[in-house]
Amino acid sequence: MSAHLPLALSIVAARATLTPARSLTELAGQLRDVRDRLHALDIGDASVDLSAVFSWSYRTLSDAAARMFRLLSLHPGPVISVPAAASLVGTERGQARAALSELVRAQLLTEPSAGRFAYHDLLRAYSTDNAHLEETEQSRREALHRMLDHYLHTAHVAALLLNPPNDQLSLAEPQPGVAMAELIDDEQAWQWFTAERPVFPAAIDLAAAAGFDTHAWQLAYSVASFCVRAGHWTQMAAAQVVAIAAAERSGEPDGQASSLRELGRAYMRLGRYPDAKDSLHRALALDKQLGDLTGQARSYNNLGIVSHALGAQEEALEHGMAAYALFHEAGHQAGQADALNAIGWMQTQLGQHVDALRHCGKALELHRVVGSRHGEADTWDSLGYAHHNLGEHEQAVTCFQNALDLYQKLGSRHPQADTLIRLGNTHQDSGDVQAAHRVWQQALPILDDLHHPDADLLRARMAEHRAQTS
Repeated sequence: MSAHLPLALSIVAARATLTPARSLTELAGQLRDVRDRLHALDIGDASVDLSAVFSWSYRTLSDAAARMFRLLSLHPGPVISVPAAASLVGTERGQARAALSELVRAQLLTEPSAGRFAYHDLLRAYSTDNAHLEETEQSRREALHRMLDHYLHTAHVAALLLNPPNDQLSLAEPQPGVAMAELIDDEQAWQWFTAERPVFPAAIDLAAAAGFDTHAWQLAYSVASFCVRAGHWTQMAAAQVVAIAAAERSGEPDGQASSLRELGRAYMRLGRYPDAKDSLHRALALDKQLGDLTGQARSYNNLGIVSHALGAQEEALEHGMAAYALFHEAGHQAGQADALNAIGWMQTQLGQHVDALRHCGKALELHRVVGSRHGEADTWDSLGYAHHNLGEHEQAVTCFQNALDLYQKLGSRHPQADTLIRLGNTHQDSGDVQAAHRVWQQALPILDDLHHPDADLLRARMAEHRAQTS
């Protein structure tokens, strides 16, 4: 089956030769529009007309496979799983798998990895044409609704598995025929997020463009914590900008506040602190209007992180205290644990290390009660830093190692790098320079992969230390 790029280029070249009056610029313009690509590749010769070539395979398909092929054009790509495809057509997984396998045998799809399918852009154009010819507008919209339900509901479940204390969203019931990915633990949730990450930005954009505004902001919210941990901060920021506009259109101020808060978190990770502060203050204003104590507390907690990054440690501690008081009033134990750890961290910045150990110790107990392994990891890191500053290097190493063990299991890359740097500092201060360099060397690839500016700072620091000890 000839859906490969060399054939496409040959046909474009043939058309350019046979129609010299049409400029290459005009042909290139047609090819940029996926809806016009097949027309651009038509040179009037059925032996090389892609539309004709594709139709030969399409006409041999069973009804189920043909419908699957048509509706797959609604998926934003680049690859689709069996449950997502089953949701598109509203059938059960086994039937969907059979239809997808038939399409692979007909060379209308590829299976780049087990259970995940893709097709060439030219086949997508042909599929899109057939979807508009053979499916009603209503059937296409229903298919899109089911597909978005699949991603939203699965992402929400996955987010809760990654972090059980996460605030749950109030989701509408999924449409009949929606197939969910079957996830039973945080490891499977992480694997699902990782595999589907290329789909999320386009799915959020598609939901907003098609008028599924609630889906857009709720999906962006559901994937946010994964993006924070995995280091996909630019993608997260772009998604939240779309989400804010979607929540505003749908008249959901709670969605606006949540999206503004997540945008603030993304900006913090990107080092855009003034932008983060602005987003968080806008979220806080909406939280207050809504009387949302938990939302206010989360906004204050994040504002504390921004103030810390900007060097305003007293202000950061005040924000942490405000967050704890609001979480306590709301009876939100997981939030109280987060705020207690934040308070302890800010106290270490102010030299109040004994008080920091006390607050972080309480945070650790609460994180264990609510089952927040990520919160536990964050708190072990804070405890390590406090012990380090008290000169208790052995205790600090134990705490940092506890944090690292959890971060590695959870896939939290940037926190892992930060803790490795602090562990290296402890080794250095205890006189073990070689151990410090070994640990710092582990942090470098993570920071480099995240394109984080700390990578160059750490590299320069290591070079300086090597020069001093040589």
